[in-house]
Amino acid sequence: MGTASGVTLGLTVSLGGLAAPALGAPADTTSLRTALVPLIVLPALGGLLLRGLREPAPVRQSAPRLPVR
Repeated sequence: MGTASGVTLGLTVSLGGLAAPALGAPADTTSLRTALVPLIVLPALGGLLLRGLREPAPVRQSAPRLPVR
């Protein structure tokens, strides 16, 4: 679990570092409002995409076997 959370956090920080200049350039040329509109649209798009995912079925465990005498 620690490795998965570390990879997720590292990927998120890296993508944020790459996205900052991409959002800063339109903010410099137009307005901050124009540059921040994608930050409103992208979570909504992600929410729509996540609606297609299904909850995994629970794992069924068999009853413990009693020793045979």
